[in-house]
Amino acid sequence: MQIKIKARENNITECECPFCGSNMMFVKDDVFSCFACGKSGSLNEIKNILTHNIKPGLFGYPEDAKIILEINEKAAMLYYENLKEKNAGSSYFKKRGIRKEDVDRFGLGYAPDNFTWLYDKLKSEYSKEDLEKSGLFRQGKYGLYDFFRNRVMFPIFGYDGSVIAFGGRVMDDSKPKYINSSENEIFSKHENLYGFPYDEKPKSESIFICEGYMDLIAVKKAGISDSAAVLGTALTKDHARLIASRYRHVYLGLDSDAAGINAMKRSLRTLHAYGLSVSVPEFMPAKDPDEFYQKYGGEKLKKRIEKAKNAERVLSKYADANTLLDVLLQSAK
Repeated sequence: MQIKIKARENNITECECPFCGSNMMFVKDDVFSCFACGKSGSLNEIKNILTHNIKPGLFGYPEDAKIILEINEKAAMLYYENLKEKNAGSSYFKKRGIRKEDVDRFGLGYAPDNFTWLYDKLKSEYSKEDLEKSGLFRQGKYGLYDFFRNRVMFPIFGYDGSVIAFGGRVMDDSKPKYINSSENEIFSKHENLYGFPYDEKPKSESIFICEGYMDLIAVKKAGISDSAAVLGTALTKDHARLIASRYRHVYLGLDSDAAGINAMKRSLRTLHAYGLSVSVPEFMPAKDPDEFYQKYGGEKLKKRIEKAKNAERVLSKYADANTLLDVLLQSAK
């Protein structure tokens, strides 16, 4: 077993995790902990696991969760194929400036306005118990029905490129705007980030974190590969631990409204706790990165992010989000 050592400092050795490829930290010579995939133990333990090829599931996924991954993969393909038709989903994405290459790159799809569309396509292949466990269906009075209906679909990928969950967005102003797959053995919105570049080597020491699926797609299209989005929740310590396994600095670009600003203030403490420095870009007069991209293009979006200000200096000056919002609005005029 060979482990690539990246750096040594004091009593800590920084290495490449043999399970997920990110960095892991050895607190002592024979004890490790990987911030990215969560594996920990002694060097002898991982040597035995790797030598005998007995990894528990895919990158730490439980063995009995493989059926969920399989169902998710098939559902993702069905949603994707459905988007090729002329329907509400394809019309919505076209209106939002999403091209075919974007659909292919992010695996986007469409769940039609039908209670059993996906269930009817999968019921002959899987048991009701497995389908319900996947989080893509709910139990109703007359049996299982599709959880995602009349929404554009965003597959969420895990450490190994498998589809671990979905996000669905409405195409009008109805609420809730976004819903995610229910949490299970392979997915937790408190641990996973949409679009986190697990399969890419970091191109810098900084990562851009935004709030929504469309924001993330806009940022990626602008050429910022080191980027990810939260999944309808504030940044958690698990998110911060994942980010800190690969990056040292965060551009925190949540929405420019009171809720987004309050979320940034909460996230700041969490990120600092893991040794991450934080800057806050200003997207005014746009409300978020996607709207800024639509109005001004990718190059200006990149420049706006690069001009981000120190988060603590900005956010600590104002007692509440509404006051800060007023100041940002004035500075944007």
